[in-house]
Parts: sequence; structure tokens; C-alpha cells
Amino acid sequence: MKAISKITVKHFLNTSLGSTQDIVGIYDEKGILQKFPPVYPLYVKIIFMRKTTQMKSSVDTYKDYATIEEAYKDFGDQLTSEIRMIEDIITNEYKKLGDKFELKGIGNKCSKYQQDLNDLIFEQYLWLDFFKIVSKTNSEYKRLLLNRAPKTPVITHYHAALKLLDNSQQLLKLKEQFENYSIMEKCLTENGKVKRHVSIFDWVYGKERDGFSYTALKNSISFNKVTQLVGVIDTIISNHVMQL
Repeated sequence: MKAISKITVKHFLNTSLGSTQDIVGIYDEKGILQKFPPVYPLYVKIIFMRKTTQMKSSVDTYKDYATIEEAYKDFGDQLTSEIRMIEDIITNEYKKLGDKFELKGIGNKCSKYQQDLNDLIFEQYLWLDFFKIVSKTNSEYKRLLLNRAPKTPVITHYHAALKLLDNSQQLLKLKEQFENYSIMEKCLTENGKVKRHVSIFDWVYGKERDGFSYTALKNSISFNKVTQLVGVIDTIISNHVMQL
């Protein structure tokens, strides 16, 4: 395997796709048409081991741009973080695959980082174990308990399951996981409602990891517990990323 070479990642506006501007312009008070500048989608060019590829930026900018400077003015932190993410993905993949590594498909790997973090935690940390236990019972409430999106809070759903399944010893072993998830969910939400889409990218390359710790401590969660929960989330993400 050759030594890893320099990874070049650069954002650009894909003018070859043509402008996505729907409105040509507006007329001023003198009736003269003031044209809007053409805008183009934001893309990323990647060069590695003398090979080149390009992909649409995975950062959701909500709009296209007339200049790359405008894009960086609005989303500079996220775009800089996207470059770090791409460099990390290439580095890790090349270490695993060596000369068999190809840039093809890098966009799909990047898009995985946009997965909702709360959904990932729920699935990997809570649901799989809960599903295995409840699905093996003969309870008439099994279908109700296996509702993946219960309207009741998760911890309330858990206590209901305990009562309906006669304090199943297997379910009792999940108590700490449910309590931990309740804290995680609360610290990734605001006033009981989803604050916004918090992705894996936001946690690993953005400010959500620090924000989570701050919110948890503000809600009187002990430092040791916060450290434990951050470690759990880091592990879940690490295991998930290794499967990409």
C-alpha cells in the first residue's frame, strides 16, 4: 500500500448545471428591469491519489449561490467541517482498503452523516434490545408495545411495558438504558419538542457535542453522568460509521 497522499477538497459552484434562478429580476420604479445574478448549486471537488471526483455538498444550505464567497459567509463553519469530514472518511477508508480504495461512492458515505442522531441512538441503544425481549413474549399487548413511535414519552412507555409484562426480569435489565435515553432525548430537544434536525455530522463536526453537555449540566445532570452519556453516544456513532 502506497503512503497516503495529500487530500484536496474544495467547494465550488457547479455552473455547468446552469442557473437555478427562477426569477430573472424585478422592475424598479423607473420600469427598468434589474436582473438578479444567476445562482448555482454548491458542489465539492475532491482530488486524491491523482484521481478526481465531485459531488453535491452534503451541507443543507437551503439555497443556491451566485458566488462561493456568499456561501461561505452563510455557512462557513459547516463547509469547513464538511472538508474535515471528507478528509477523515478518505483517510479511514484508505487505511482499511489500501490501493483498492476508490473515490467513487464517497458522496453516499458523506450523506450517511446527515442521519438523525436521535433516531440512531433510539435504534441502536434502546429499540433493538427492547424489541428482542418484547417480541419473544406471548402478551396480548405485544403489538402495542412494539409501536416504534409511541405517543407517550419513552420512559413512560417503558414503565407501562413493565406493568403489562409483569415486571419482566429481562426488561428490568434495560432500566438504566431507558433512563439514560430519556436524558439524551431531553438534551437534544427543547421544551419537549424536537429543537431541529440534529445529525451525526452536527455531533462529530459541529457544536452539538458541546451543546449537549452544556444542556445536560444546566438541567442538573451530574458531570459523571454527562461524561458517561457523551461516551455512549460517541461509541454508537463510531460503531455506525465503521459500517458505512
